[in-house]
Amino acid sequence: ISFSAPKQINTDNYLPLDEREFYQALECVEAELADNGIETDIKHANLSRLDVFKNILTDEETITYSPLLSLLNANRTKDRSTHGATTWLMRNRSVEYCIYDKLEEMQSTGHLTDGLPKTLRFEHRCKTSAKVKNFYRDVVSVEDLKRYGWNAIYDRTMRSWDDNFFKYDVDDVDVLVESEVRRELEFFKVKYGKHF
Repeated sequence: ISFSAPKQINTDNYLPLDEREFYQALECVEAELADNGIETDIKHANLSRLDVFKNILTDEETITYSPLLSLLNANRTKDRSTHGATTWLMRNRSVEYCIYDKLEEMQSTGHLTDGLPKTLRFEHRCKTSAKVKNFYRDVVSVEDLKRYGWNAIYDRTMRSWDDNFFKYDVDDVDVLVESEVRRELEFFKVKYGKHF
């Protein structure tokens, strides 16, 4: 079965769930299955996909961040695409990193966004059971996920974002920018000689 845990608790998936709400959402799914004649113990269910998100409240409209976000590139993601000026997706067969304007996405599906702050959503999606197991260290079932720990799930996901996109501090960026400028200047010097 496939479901959105936040939508089991709320009318939309804007707000993240805390640990208690997440397990409450699983109980709702188990009850809904039972209502439809399917008896199961959800804690023994194997995970075939796991998406984790973090909402970042912004001061500016998403399009303002577009030049910067369009430069992002994740390790081992061969497919990189931009959808309009407000969605960036980096992926391979087993993992996706997606950044998008959450309010725009909600409006496109008919949800009201009045009163909600400008929000960029950062999503990490483990799209296969093998990736869930590998990424979260032997997590196979809901029970394993609980044992792994709620905070550990978010820590591991945030570390992945850091490792792939936000691994440089300001001093490192200065060095990178300087090296890029030096390389460009050397290219023009070789190409145009004394007219450089």
